[in-house]
Amino acid sequence: MAASGHPLIGDPLYGIPSKTRLRLHCWQLSFPQPFATDDQLTTVTAPVPADFDVLD
Repeated sequence: MAASGHPLIGDPLYGIPSKTRLRLHCWQLSFPQPFATDDQLTTVTAPVPADFDVLD
């Protein structure tokens, strides 16, 4: 990500160091149903962790 100009917060080697952890989160993921006959997608969401809002 750093090479593309978008360093990750918490990446100690290539990004912006953080005192807590790497801040990379997938908040939504969609994938096709394996046995569906149409273009039905299943979507899973996860809230962004509260500590992602705080820069350290």
